[in-house]
Amino acid sequence: MQLKKIRNAKMLAQGGRCYYCGKPMWVEYPERFRAATGCASRNVGLFQCTAEHLHPRSEGGKDTPDNIVAACRFCNATRHKAKVPKTSAVYRSMVQGRVAKGRWNQGLIRLSAPSIFPACLPEL
Repeated sequence: MQLKKIRNAKMLAQGGRCYYCGKPMWVEYPERFRAATGCASRNVGLFQCTAEHLHPRSEGGKDTPDNIVAACRFCNATRHKAKVPKTSAVYRSMVQGRVAKGRWNQGLIRLSAPSIFPACLPEL
């Protein structure tokens, strides 16, 4: 299965939300995402959906559905910036704790309802 198809299927299965922070993401039509969420144009790229490997390819992780989740570009990049990246489970727990305290990616989008944006989702 192609990585793009896996990512798109995971995004839809996750309700259009990032595996780590739970924020909405987009695959297509970033301008529609910006309009729907109130995200500033300069920040829209942070919410682009990426294929995130739970077990990194650099450590032997495969491009398989059981190893891929959909994550926003911000969370994906931030996880891998560390000198010693955290495991996906530890990183997810850390991110969700920060989200709960209002200390993660806050203020970038104005959205409270846990809905997805069909106009921003991929077609399978």
